[in-house]
Amino acid sequence: MQYSGAENLDVMELAENYNRFLEEAVIREMGESRNIVDFGAGSAYLLRRIAARSGRKIMAVEPADNWEKIYRENHIPRYFSLEEFADESLDFIYSLSVLEHIRDDRTVVKIMHQKLREGGKVFIYVPALPFLYSAMDKKVGHYRRYTKAALTELFDGEWQIKYLRYADILGAAASVGLKWFGAKDGNLNGTAVKIFDRIIYPFSLALDKISAGRIIGKNLILCAVKKSFSAERKVLVNKVGENRHKYNVNQLGSCGVNFEENVGKIQP
Repeated sequence: MQYSGAENLDVMELAENYNRFLEEAVIREMGESRNIVDFGAGSAYLLRRIAARSGRKIMAVEPADNWEKIYRENHIPRYFSLEEFADESLDFIYSLSVLEHIRDDRTVVKIMHQKLREGGKVFIYVPALPFLYSAMDKKVGHYRRYTKAALTELFDGEWQIKYLRYADILGAAASVGLKWFGAKDGNLNGTAVKIFDRIIYPFSLALDKISAGRIIGKNLILCAVKKSFSAERKVLVNKVGENRHKYNVNQLGSCGVNFEENVGKIQP
């Protein structure tokens, strides 16, 4: 399988400040994680930067064959799907501008949850604001741009969202210009990308910091943790154990993920 937006990915490698921001954000959330996956690694440009700076071995999930030579020459462990990993085997999954390419993003998020250990984390970076959808989004295969509400709903229930915020406040204004005055074929202009990155993007980062990502931005950043239910399980087991004569233990089999909620559903 070949990815149709590879040319734009190549152009974005010119955005040094932008790429440094993503690199640092991922490493900050990575912490002491060991089993790490870059989901949708593309050309592995950021994966290689992150691995070099953090000193970690990072595995890639990338189904497209555009960069097969890069993976081979750099000895990067490449997988075609998250399904190839054992359940609860991963500590950290990061995904940079990928979920918008997937029609059934909900299923992918469920698989991420399945593959992470309890307490494992995801770091997600996606395009924001559906009204900014442009020829560029169409060219590279975006099914959507996200709202905060949509991402919150996507990571509801079995996740604890650490934070969800906008990024690149000035990039939102630039994206309006791209939509109305950019190339109709969706191609990015390398010179324009470099100028924005060198001159405007540092100010955008400063404004993001001042606003704490609450106002608006070209992208959304989410960090979420797979909930640990060990405490809830103990409460449930203890409650049933202490009141075994009152409870139909078979009802335990119907308990869902939210154990605390289901304790109340087990009737004497």
